[in-house]
Amino acid sequence: MHFLKLGLKLRLLFILLYIFVAYFILPKVTYDNSIGRWLPKSSKSVESYKIFLDDFDSDALLILTFDEQDSIYFDNTILPKIESIKDLEYVISVTSWPIKYVQHKKRKPLNKEVYFVKFVSKSYLNPNRPELIETIDSLFYNIKGNYQLAGTGVVHKAINEQTQKHSSFYLLIGLAVLTILLVVVIKSFIAIVQTLLVAVASVATMIYSSVIFEVPISMAHTILPVILLFYSTSISMHILSHGGDFKKVLRPSIWVVVTTALGFASFLFSEITLLKDFAILGISGILGVFLAAICMFYPQSYHFQLNSNFKISKKIRPIRFQSLRYVLIAIILLTIPGLFLLKSEIYSLSVLSDKNKAYTDHTYVENVIGPYFPIEYTVDETQLKRNLVSRWIHDVYQLHQIGAVISYHRFPPSIDKIALGYQSKSNQNIYRITFFVPLISTSQGAKLIQEINDISKIHFKDFQPELTGFMTLYLQVSNELLNAFRNSLLLAFFFVFLIMFLFLKKIKLVMLAMLVNTIPIVSMLGLMGYLGIRLDMVTIPIGCMLLSIVVDDTIHFMYWYKTKGSWQEAIRRSSPGIILTSVVISIGFGVLLLSSAPPIRYFGLLSCFAVIAALICDMMILPSLIQKFVGNEQP
Repeated sequence: MHFLKLGLKLRLLFILLYIFVAYFILPKVTYDNSIGRWLPKSSKSVESYKIFLDDFDSDALLILTFDEQDSIYFDNTILPKIESIKDLEYVISVTSWPIKYVQHKKRKPLNKEVYFVKFVSKSYLNPNRPELIETIDSLFYNIKGNYQLAGTGVVHKAINEQTQKHSSFYLLIGLAVLTILLVVVIKSFIAIVQTLLVAVASVATMIYSSVIFEVPISMAHTILPVILLFYSTSISMHILSHGGDFKKVLRPSIWVVVTTALGFASFLFSEITLLKDFAILGISGILGVFLAAICMFYPQSYHFQLNSNFKISKKIRPIRFQSLRYVLIAIILLTIPGLFLLKSEIYSLSVLSDKNKAYTDHTYVENVIGPYFPIEYTVDETQLKRNLVSRWIHDVYQLHQIGAVISYHRFPPSIDKIALGYQSKSNQNIYRITFFVPLISTSQGAKLIQEINDISKIHFKDFQPELTGFMTLYLQVSNELLNAFRNSLLLAFFFVFLIMFLFLKKIKLVMLAMLVNTIPIVSMLGLMGYLGIRLDMVTIPIGCMLLSIVVDDTIHFMYWYKTKGSWQEAIRRSSPGIILTSVVISIGFGVLLLSSAPPIRYFGLLSCFAVIAALICDMMILPSLIQKFVGNEQP
């Protein structure tokens, strides 16, 4: 009795400690979706962009537009505010658009005043200036008429704000859904409170880690709170399905935590900072789950009786092996073609709601004023003749994607091109050309660059204009994501294989366990390919993360199979926890379907598919495989 009272006091202390830490930690959480976090610092594109900024100052810009005003109001109210923007130390210039000497396909609307704001990038890894956007918004939010502000920095700032909003929204909705589920399934007040506290503690641990390890939250991380919230019920459900006695499931729970943590750890070996951060946050949350489960469920303070509706082990029947062969062949034949269709792509606007002001401002400016996303080239006049460069620019300008061009050769000789940023500081034979295009995806950007290269081959032989600027980073991200996805997934499978081997100790059992966990992941990736869902800033961790989640139920099944020596007894012991866990986690991923951002909805849809597929594999395919290949052998 004294031991139980001590356990109750420790649980209360645990709760108070988390609340106390939250008071100091939560205000320090930061958000960052800058493109530099998606690239290895050793990338040649990063080094090239750094050289470009050193030579030409900046390619960062904003487009600011105003509705037509009476001249007195504009001169007395709007112009002084514009002049104050020029005084900011990081602003290079604020000029009327289109700028003199710029070729522009669209004429400026008669009822619009348009300004081109050029500023110095915060760093070569972060070309955005959120403080500049905030200053402009604060200056013009209450003027007569409307104003639009567009630029890649505006989009990225909006993504940061949406990241913060989505993190809170998903967490609150997820918590509400989880509470309702627990009330329906568990019904015991004490068990519901324990399970909820474990879930909240896991998310809190992740958030605390983001501050302690100085990891900013990004759009890729917004799914983690919901995943941890529902994943944390896995241990709780298995504990409750065994009467609330943690000791009965302690050993498989330790294996589960280690396996899941290693699945996330596969991202630690990536050179991409954001994926390393994903691993840190994920591992912290998983460890938080285990720590909270110990605090909430040990020592056992009562006996929990599971709802009889979930005692369905007698109704579960393995698939007959003769039928299973055809099922496996069908899965292989259907999945493999989809894997070859899987591609990576980044498109910043895809994660924004079409009602977001940044999105509507961008769309308006692009359609009415013209595209503003810069594609930068440099030419060396010692290698390329100016007349050939002029013809090349003319032909590139005819491409329908090109909306405007600024070229050094259109400036009068008397103008200081270095001061304007169109002549290199380090080599005065090198000049800059800027084409303005719509804000496009990485695949569209790669296709456009190829079209420009094809034009270059027509005009030049030995030397060609060199692509540089922010576009080189943008295109590189897609390639880096695909490489990181492949490497991390292979490493995750290796880690899972290693843990399974240490756990099961028999290669035959290991191979069967790996097969039933490979099927849902590979099938999901094949479905991704067929549906044309791209690997992007949200879906990139889906393979490793889901592998580390679905393997948990396999471990619980195999633990009871090893302990009792019978697959029938393993189903009886593990099925309530496995089924409840799978249902709860699937519904948790379903919360992501409420998102206004398609990539997050896709993540939720694909995850639900993988979890349900894993449930079928664990409950119906794995027992059949054990019957066929292990038989009466001692596990």
